[in-house]
Amino acid sequence: MVTIKDRIRIKNELPHGSQKLIAEKSGISRVSISNWFAGRKPASRVENAILDFYIKYKNERDKRLKEAGLL
Repeated sequence: MVTIKDRIRIKNELPHGSQKLIAEKSGISRVSISNWFAGRKPASRVENAILDFYIKYKNERDKRLKEAGLL
């Protein structure tokens, strides 16, 4: 289970508009995404969609930073 501290960290690391993108790509309401970040109504489907998006975002960001010689 992801702690509230982890949820806040993930939320802060994602770019603005990510909750909307996660909702659109997963077919989950933006309210459900927001509730997960706030620690309300934990649902594995929501958590999986957010974590999948977060991992893909971080991997792509790290790849770009390496290509730019910044990582």
